[in-house]
Amino acid sequence: VDLAAIGMEVGRDPGITSRLLRLANSSHYGLEVPVVAPERAVAVIGVRSLQNIALQTSVVQRYEHLEEELGCDLDEHWRHAALVADLCMDLGRDLGGRRATGFAGVAFDELYTLGLMHDVGKVVLLDSLREEYHELLMEARAQELAAGGAVDGELLRELEERELGFTHADVSELLCRQWQFPPVLLAAIGGHHDHRDHGPEAGPATSLLSVCDGVAYALENGTTVPSDMAGIAGFARVRLGMAPEAFGFWVER
Repeated sequence: VDLAAIGMEVGRDPGITSRLLRLANSSHYGLEVPVVAPERAVAVIGVRSLQNIALQTSVVQRYEHLEEELGCDLDEHWRHAALVADLCMDLGRDLGGRRATGFAGVAFDELYTLGLMHDVGKVVLLDSLREEYHELLMEARAQELAAGGAVDGELLRELEERELGFTHADVSELLCRQWQFPPVLLAAIGGHHDHRDHGPEAGPATSLLSVCDGVAYALENGTTVPSDMAGIAGFARVRLGMAPEAFGFWVER
């Protein structure tokens, strides 16, 4: 594979290029000198990770019309997805070992895809239900703020089940099934919010996604101190065998 040629072609698309450089310069790859050229970035992350970036860009472009038509800001959604993707890959590498190729049978680049697509059902519901779902999103946000609680997606899930009879996680799983995602990723995407219902049967990938989703929400809410994430740390200890000290070190890093 001519990575230089691929990088030159990728450089023609600003959306893919910006995401490519952000990933290549992330802490996951530990580069001493930042990468600024797409050709070099492709060599750093590899073709499979580049496919993830192309997938993300394609999905973003597919639904960008919703911002103008519904007056909603999807940037926050995509930033959350990108953060969860980074966290999934980074935590998977910590738990799987720096010399491993994956965690619990899931390759590191697949963990990135897992985080990237875990909430894609939200934009699909916005596109299909339009104002009905937009109002549901706004209601969940308003209730969370009124209660003084942090935004973490749990109230939205409850409202979806009550009003729609299904959740955005269900829709995410259905869409990714059509895209022929591996079964382990489908189970994680569909179950990352209702891990309590899955009990001990929830697989490691599901638990990893739940932890990373929770940490991402905490960081977005301004919580940066591991001791303020005791609930997530406890879940990580029980489900992933991650000691509180290791969890704290990972968050702080």
